[in-house]
Amino acid sequence: MDGGCGLKEVGQLNALIFPDRDAAMEEIEWEYQDEFPVVTALDGQEGRPASLYIQYFDSQVERLEEQDGMVRCRHLGSGIVLWTPSSFLYLADDESWHVDDYSDALLEVKPGDRISVVFRNTGGCYGKSNGVLGWYYGRCGAC
Repeated sequence: MDGGCGLKEVGQLNALIFPDRDAAMEEIEWEYQDEFPVVTALDGQEGRPASLYIQYFDSQVERLEEQDGMVRCRHLGSGIVLWTPSSFLYLADDESWHVDDYSDALLEVKPGDRISVVFRNTGGCYGKSNGVLGWYYGRCGAC
């Protein structure tokens, strides 16, 4: 199953695993693969849903300030002000700024969980846990 792996920087390849043809829903498993470096979470973190998930059809932002590889910006469609990695911003043909697929969610993480790291700075890392994008602010160890 295509999770945007050929089109999106944060995309992944998904697979559903059916143990047999008549498997009950609770028997079906899934796996995903991406090309990001993986770290192990050393601390737990309570999850929080995104206040905003910016997608390609409503991605225009106003840049407000920049520091430590992050840009504080206002999402024009919602008016929400948030910080996003500067590498996620791009300038469109009409000279307007846009953000590429970004969520400000906090990942639900238990010690020992694996996190695919998309972006990292001194404040934390933005990545995926169980295929879900968001921020992790705990300590990380190498895998």
